Amino acid sequence: MMFNRRDPIEDLDFTVQIYESELERIKRNLLNSDIEEGGKLLGNIIQNGNSVSINIESYIDSGPQVDNSAVHLHPDGHYQEAMFRVLERFDDGIDHIGSWHSHHCNGLPQLSTGDINGYAKDVNNYNYRPNIFVAILVTKTSYSAFDYKAFLFFKNVRMYKEVEKEKINVVHGTYPYNEILLSLENISLKHRKLTNPRETIQPKPIREVSGEDVIKEIRIEDNKWLKDHYEFVKSKQDKSSGEIYWEWQESHRGKALHISYKHPLELRKYRKNITLQAIYNGEILHEDTVSLNDERYTKIAPFIDKSKKKLDKRLKN
Repeated sequence: MMFNRRDPIEDLDFTVQIYESELERIKRNLLNSDIEEGGKLLGNIIQNGNSVSINIESYIDSGPQVDNSAVHLHPDGHYQEAMFRVLERFDDGIDHIGSWHSHHCNGLPQLSTGDINGYAKDVNNYNYRPNIFVAILVTKTSYSAFDYKAFLFFKNVRMYKEVEKEKINVVHGTYPYNEILLSLENISLKHRKLTNPRETIQPKPIREVSGEDVIKEIRIEDNKWLKDHYEFVKSKQDKSSGEIYWEWQESHRGKALHISYKHPLELRKYRKNITLQAIYNGEILHEDTVSLNDERYTKIAPFIDKSKKKLDKRLKN
């Protein structure tokens, strides 16, 4: 049963159900990768009155000719389409209902502008059958932590929505033809390693050009450096401006001083600075800007030291 687009979106109750086996499969995939990965989600969408259930049963991997790095993912569309047609011969009730991809390697906790525009285009593609497209974004993966978000895009509707965590249900189950998909995924990965061995990502100097890819590369470098040098660093996104920032806590004289390291949304001629903030009791105690160049990391420790001196002065008053 297909999703009925005639009902107003705001009147519908959406739930997402995903097999635990597929989350484990995604996690295993990402633990062996330091670049963006993804796949085409398979399942079905069922509407019963105002309730819409999105059931994710499996996925088709990105394929042997995928073009991906730590800042982008372009799957092998021909491979995915051919695989889906083969599955349809075995299971005529299965549908392509969306896709998943990862930001585990670049620290971006939300969909990028490119992601949003791409999914809006996908759901409105003439060859895409359902009226709803589910996008799973994996934001964190390790042996001890795994986090993801689900977003819904609608045909002929200029909006998308994030599914609340309590509306995502992980259930036991395995897609009957998963063995085929797993075998082909392993073959794809072997082919990728043989024909396109990846190079280790090396820090790069700031280039005098603008563009989303450049700021993404810088974001990856900063995410790794900050988490290597400070404890409990969290990457976040400002809901009003969309800017990405990292936050961690410094303890000083028994007080908590929160440090914020914020990126610009993009590189512009007059905006190539990082904003550093020290926050105490919810108020900005100290703020400074740092040039987005190869010396930016050397400016953080002096900023923190100066912030602690300002905190000392505040506590004496």
